[in-house]
Amino acid sequence: MAIEYLYQPHRKQKLEIRGLNTTRKLAARRNLISKAGSGYPLLEHLERKGFAPYFWLFYLFNEVVSCDDQAETWQQIQLLSNNYAELDDDFSQYRNAFIAKQTYRDKYVQGERYQERITFLKQEIL
Repeated sequence: MAIEYLYQPHRKQKLEIRGLNTTRKLAARRNLISKAGSGYPLLEHLERKGFAPYFWLFYLFNEVVSCDDQAETWQQIQLLSNNYAELDDDFSQYRNAFIAKQTYRDKYVQGERYQERITFLKQEIL
């Protein structure tokens, strides 16, 4: 879903990325942002204006978990801990996490901890 969103063949213009405050302003009075309802309608609305939200992936996530065929899976996931891992947590905590905060800052990306995590992800995915 994320790849499809990023590489839509019909898109003729580059989209400017906007933060949450601007996204809220651009979506004002349209009921496009809510805890359970922000998804394609918000992304399409912003795209028509030439923008994409910084957190676009989270809005796509809302679409995935709201699909009827994913409802049972999502209910089971909500019963679990998110096993959150911070940037500086050791690898075992990261490996068992469902959510891990990462950053794109050079100091972190060039560090050993980040490289270890990337190697792990590549082995798991590829």
